[in-house]
Amino acid sequence: MPEAFNPKLSVVLAAYNGANYLAEQLDSIANQTHPVDEILVRDDCSTDDSKQVIQNWINTHPNVPARLIEADQNLGYIGNFACLLEQASGDYIFLSDQDDRWHLDKVEKLLAVAKEKPNAKLIASSFEFMNQEGEIYQVPLNDGWSNQNLIPWQVENPNGINVVTKDQMLLHNYFQGCAMMITKELAQDYTKRHDFALAHDWFLALLASSYDALYYLDEPLFDYRIHNSNVTGLPQAKADSKLLRLRRHFNRYYRVSVIADMERVYSTIQRAIPELDGQEIQERLEFCRAYLKAIDSKSVKEYRKIKELPGFSRCISLPEYELGELYVKLSRFVKMPDKRI
Repeated sequence: MPEAFNPKLSVVLAAYNGANYLAEQLDSIANQTHPVDEILVRDDCSTDDSKQVIQNWINTHPNVPARLIEADQNLGYIGNFACLLEQASGDYIFLSDQDDRWHLDKVEKLLAVAKEKPNAKLIASSFEFMNQEGEIYQVPLNDGWSNQNLIPWQVENPNGINVVTKDQMLLHNYFQGCAMMITKELAQDYTKRHDFALAHDWFLALLASSYDALYYLDEPLFDYRIHNSNVTGLPQAKADSKLLRLRRHFNRYYRVSVIADMERVYSTIQRAIPELDGQEIQERLEFCRAYLKAIDSKSVKEYRKIKELPGFSRCISLPEYELGELYVKLSRFVKMPDKRI
């Protein structure tokens, strides 16, 4: 007889000033078709009524294995999740935001993937967009893209299970933490190495990919709430006009943010994930730093040197490079916007 697949399941929910949405999210976790064994909630010293909302919910659901972790200092969302992952005891751990709403079969479907892919250390799902009133809305999918425009390619198995490689994870973060189920082993590995310079979800995905153990289920399993108070957000959450996209091309934030993120990733790899380090990472890091220096110095000469670097072809396409050069030229004569539009 094959060994029964009945792992212990934990949910870790990081809360901060989410009083308006916490009860609905906790309800969606408690009502799963496959129950979980523990729900750990840490309120990161909220200034609203979040802590009381959580405690009231726990008091009125005595049969749900939920526990509020007392916090004596604000750690930020990365530190909050790190603290929670250190205390979770499940064989599999689900990461949860405070303001989303899980589909009732989320746990069941991700567990089914884990059973089919026993080597998986991280499994992420897709999602639906939801506004602050709890209404689902659609954003047009870019041609050839996947996962609500987070993945810039068409996945091999639409509606099915897909492998995500470490090479793919080097350029962008394709999954929110709230989309993830991870193994206890990955959580322990992360808490030993975590680097607060990089968001926990990207770090976890990179770490899982270093073991060739990162999977994506191309199916929406939760509703991702978009509102003005999101700690982190997605520019993909709304359909932008052509004029707005054009304005962003000449905006310093958008000319720098992607490369700054990449610089942060490659620096983190060198410090904390040496399994992924090597000549290619060093070349990518050299390119990113040269790019950021050229943008800040507004030097066309320095910018043109970038094209000769070994990491150029790995990090950026020629059209983006030309737009960056145009930004440098214009910014020498015109004050260019430097904030997110």
